[in-house]
Amino acid sequence: MRKERRLASQLARVILVGAVLVAGGLAVWKNWPSSEVGAIAGSADTTQSGKANTTALQAGKVAGVGGTQISEAGQVAVEVRWDGRTVEQNDTEILTLQVAMNTHTVELNYDLTRLAALRNDRGEELHPKSWKAPTGGHHVSGQLAFEIPEGFLANSDRLELVIQDVGGVPERLFRWKLLAAGSERAAKAEETKTK
Repeated sequence: MRKERRLASQLARVILVGAVLVAGGLAVWKNWPSSEVGAIAGSADTTQSGKANTTALQAGKVAGVGGTQISEAGQVAVEVRWDGRTVEQNDTEILTLQVAMNTHTVELNYDLTRLAALRNDRGEELHPKSWKAPTGGHHVSGQLAFEIPEGFLANSDRLELVIQDVGGVPERLFRWKLLAAGSERAAKAEETKTK
């Protein structure tokens, strides 16, 4: 009887140690930098998920490799999706991003028109025209829209969304590659789209 108790006690210890090792391994794996989107100095890590969406636009427009990126730093997880294109509204080019914020620790009363900026690779920045989302709660999803002035996307290789001071993180950076409308890849996408 004593021997059986000792074996049961040893088995319980082995199971406990194994569970701790698995939990530790999962924590390290979850926080490991993504190979798709590298860490950017001074910024929260973002990872890209889902399939990239390459969409070509009309001549003279810029298309991008859209997709979803996620930043899980700090107290709030932020997910941003761009479909890789802009749309024209009343002779104005509009770029819209879908933004979701999730937490279980803080109220999501953030005004992204004050905290977000769109930046091209020349360092030029735009502030959002609008942030359409409910306020408060622990799960907020909405649309962040930017009016794109003439030339802002021209000759740029990438587009960045910077979100500051959300969930205790000084800066989160989300980056997408841009494709010139005249590029071979964009032309192929346009050709496929019209078929």
